[in-house]
Amino acid sequence: KRAGTNKKPGATPRTYVVREGDTLASISRKFYKSSGRWRKIRDANKGVIDDPAKLKPGMTLTIP
Repeated sequence: KRAGTNKKPGATPRTYVVREGDTLASISRKFYKSSGRWRKIRDANKGVIDDPAKLKPGMTLTIP
């Protein structure tokens, strides 16, 4: 078997479409039950998020 060909279930990155009023902290709370992990989401979306304080509805974020 080649390495990396048998992915574990759930290894696919999740995505989330930003809604009006969402913040990185609120999205973190949805996925991790903790608002403190928002930096992980920001870091995984460096090319998408210009300003973490100004998320735009409709943006698709990768949830690590």
